[in-house]
Amino acid sequence: MNKLLLGAGLLAVISLFTILLYVPSLACPCAPCPIAQPTADLASLATPAAPPAAPPATAQNQAQSPPSGCAETSKAKLEEKVKALNASLVASRAEMGQLQTSKTKLEENVKALNASLVASRAETGQLQAELAARDKTVSGLEESLAAANAELDRLRTQFGDVKPDDLVGKLAGLSKDEFQDVVRRAIEQRSIRQTDTFRGSIEGGNSSTTARTCPPVWPCPTVWNAGNSVVEIAASSFRFVAVKPSADLTAAFSRYSELMFPHASNGSRGISTVVVNASDVTGRLQLGVDESYELAVPLDGSPVLIIAPTTFGALHALETLSQLVSFNFTTKTYVISNAPLVITDKPRFAHRELLIDTSRHFLPLPLIFSTIDAMSYAKLNVLHWHMLDGMSFPFNSPRRPTLVQAAFSDAEQYTTDDVASVVEYARQRGIRVVAEIDTPAHLTSICLAYPDACPETCMCDGHCGGGLLNPASQVTFDVIKDLLLDFTGGAQLKGLFPDNLIHLGGDELYSGYCWKDDPVVSAWMKGHNFTVVEAYIHFIQRVQKMATSMGRQAIHWEEAFVFLRNQLPPSSVVHVWSQTMGALQDATAAGYRVLFSVKDFWYLDDVTIDFAKAYSAEPCDSLNRTQCSLVLGGGGAMWGEMTDASVLHNTVWPRLAAIAERLWSPPDVTDGQAAMPRAAAFRCLLNRRGIAAAPVFNKLAAQAPAVPGACASQ
Repeated sequence: MNKLLLGAGLLAVISLFTILLYVPSLACPCAPCPIAQPTADLASLATPAAPPAAPPATAQNQAQSPPSGCAETSKAKLEEKVKALNASLVASRAEMGQLQTSKTKLEENVKALNASLVASRAETGQLQAELAARDKTVSGLEESLAAANAELDRLRTQFGDVKPDDLVGKLAGLSKDEFQDVVRRAIEQRSIRQTDTFRGSIEGGNSSTTARTCPPVWPCPTVWNAGNSVVEIAASSFRFVAVKPSADLTAAFSRYSELMFPHASNGSRGISTVVVNASDVTGRLQLGVDESYELAVPLDGSPVLIIAPTTFGALHALETLSQLVSFNFTTKTYVISNAPLVITDKPRFAHRELLIDTSRHFLPLPLIFSTIDAMSYAKLNVLHWHMLDGMSFPFNSPRRPTLVQAAFSDAEQYTTDDVASVVEYARQRGIRVVAEIDTPAHLTSICLAYPDACPETCMCDGHCGGGLLNPASQVTFDVIKDLLLDFTGGAQLKGLFPDNLIHLGGDELYSGYCWKDDPVVSAWMKGHNFTVVEAYIHFIQRVQKMATSMGRQAIHWEEAFVFLRNQLPPSSVVHVWSQTMGALQDATAAGYRVLFSVKDFWYLDDVTIDFAKAYSAEPCDSLNRTQCSLVLGGGGAMWGEMTDASVLHNTVWPRLAAIAERLWSPPDVTDGQAAMPRAAAFRCLLNRRGIAAAPVFNKLAAQAPAVPGACASQ
């Protein structure tokens, strides 16, 4: 830019001098005019100067002198040229100003372009990095797709034609969000009609209490959406396919094939496949395991889809599906009504139990197995085994084999293999087994083999259901420690009962104030400056330390909290059975986890508690939200004083189903009257599956029907 301006200036100066040199000769054609002095500037040229002294007149110069008119003409021409040059100079100066302005702007533009170039280079680097990352992602997706195709080929080889439509073909890598998208598309494409009878939404949320209704499933699922069509099932070619096969799922498929299709069928069209995608098929069954699932039943005959985070959620989905299937005796076909159907389900509480008592009356293994089956039908997940008590000791202890002499008979006892088979049978059905060793008030059966473990004043012919163990004797704690080792294996996830929880009892201290009357125990308490309650606290803490050292968290009946309060370790669970001690409110207010088995509602040995009353109980009643979050669940207690193998099922069922629904279903499922038709249908399903459940409308449990009639009407 500077060179351009300099060139323009030089050009103007050269032009000026050229004009000054040559204009006079052009001004007058008659003779050359005098040339201006080189030293004259433009200003002097613009003003007439005094003429020089005339040379002496000679003949020669007279001949050369121009006429006077020619000089005047040249002067005028010159003045005009000077004016033009001045105007040109002004214009050049203006142009130079404009050029300078343009230069400044150009420099600014260059700076901006340079900055933009730097930014573009940075953005190009980012784009290149993103492109490399996307290339890597695409490569990973291609590998995943190849793996999915290989898995599908394997499934086809193993199971035959699985009819891989768009949904099944993508199932191998299906995430929860992708599943929701599939279901939404299915709903949109097939125009599912949300009726007043079947309402709910896959997006979540529950209807109001007054409008809440449930599908023909027990317990009522969390969220669901249904249509109004009937879809057939090709029972003759029906099969289950696991995206991630496992022994547990294979065994479940076999069980549910028998449960779903008890009658011969000639159905060959409709749904023929259930595809199960359980993310984790190897996880352990412990408190808090994810039991959620999603189930989609299409209308066009394509496979039923089940997706679950764990095997145990998948088991619940299979149970729900089995309850949706019905048999048409006219056409000899199996069908599912209210299709297309989508269910998204999970339990409200993590711990949903049945307590069985095998000390007051021995329960044979087949009965325990069938009880576990029935529990799985209602989505219960804990068998609380009160195996031992003061009445009998039916367990063959490896470490203390003489204890079993307190069994009712040689035929009424459990070996370690028996116990292990119960635990494994339950695990395969998603049910944990939590053992109870109830001390100090409910284990006096050990005193038949170890008399020193019981004060003399607390015994009654070797079998005393209400006595207390001897806190002054080391024998007492040695025997308890060995039983705990039998049950726990001395470490977490070990032993006959690998569950992280163990029930240590601790109830009914009032039945054992015989400690004060026994001279040995009384002297021991005096020596330690203990009251009866303080001796009880000492006993509870000593046993709990043993259990803790073996990797277990302790459950205690509520008396332990009532007497110990914050002396209980924070990991303790308080099992509430009475409403008279305020333990439910106080324990949750103190931050302890609790279980709810209040006797006025959920003690199943009380045959006067009918279905409606059991259904009316609410574990979080009178608790705030924080306290309710500490309620792990609870369950029904089938104490065995008046119940043996002959009446177990019809005493427990169907009232336990009421408890199961209150522990599984959302808190707004509270209408017991509205639940009665579904409960009656579930009772009939139990009967069809070999469980002798009593009529739903019984006022007394286990009561026989008064008149002939249909199953659901009794």
